[in-house]
Amino acid sequence: MLLRAFFRPSPALAIEEPDERWVDGAVQALWPALGVTGEPARTWVARWPNAIARYAADHADRVARTRAALDEQAPGLELAGAAYCSAGVAGGTGGVGGGGGGRGGERATSCSALSFLGGGGAVV
Repeated sequence: MLLRAFFRPSPALAIEEPDERWVDGAVQALWPALGVTGEPARTWVARWPNAIARYAADHADRVARTRAALDEQAPGLELAGAAYCSAGVAGGTGGVGGGGGGRGGERATSCSALSFLGGGGAVV
């Protein structure tokens, strides 16, 4: 499996931390979500401190209004990905800032494309 992931530096994991800490953080976040066991065969770490989007204060409200409009006008069409949910790994694995709610609890709480594949809705 080839896997590429983006993480934003945080107080718990500063950009200056050694590569091993970044790899450990990725493994801890992704392995459980993907059902992977064992250690990575090879890793690369690149630091792009401003690469992941930061959202406006009203972003969650705007996404909720958009989802409500889709529920009414295009049932079965879902929003997934960093443009609508949390950017980076958190948005794809159900971490902080993930989506949720709506459609009688059927909407995936992680707002990831992986959650929707097999759910019958279109992934956009």
